[in-house]
Order: sequence, then structure tokens, then C-alpha cells
Amino acid sequence: MCVCDSERMTDELMAELTDKNWKVRKEGLDKVVAIVNEVKFITSNIGPLPEALKPRLTDSNKILVYDVFLCKLHVNRNDTCGCNIE
Repeated sequence: MCVCDSERMTDELMAELTDKNWKVRKEGLDKVVAIVNEVKFITSNIGPLPEALKPRLTDSNKILVYDVFLCKLHVNRNDTCGCNIE
């Protein structure tokens, strides 16, 4: 059983999501989307991911905003515990 939980949402990954360089933020979002896309179940303990994604919703780079919505769709699709990212 493949589960997405806080162990996969590392400090390094969260740092990438908040980096000043948009390319680093993009790489971080790509990693999050890949993790969420490969798992079958998402636990309610996804750590700091929702808070790390929030600033990306108003990112000046619209590609990153799109990636956040893509991630949200994957999370909500695999959500088995009511941990929707809002």
C-alpha cells in the first residue's frame, strides 16, 4: 500500500516550494505532484503541505499556480480521510 503522509513531505521539499527562484519552486511542485500522483491513499497527516502550497496560489508565475491546482486535484482524487487541500 502506497501512502502519502508527512514523511514524504520533507523540510527540503517544503524549502523548495518557498524558494525565491521560480524554477526551484516549479521543481518542488513537480515533486509534490509526482508523489501525490503515485500514491493510492493520502493520510490526514500530510504535514506542512497545505501551508506550503498556499503562497503558490498567488504566485506571480501562472505556471506555478496551475501546478498547485493540478496538485489539489490529485490530492482530492486520492483523499481517503477528508484531508482536502483548500
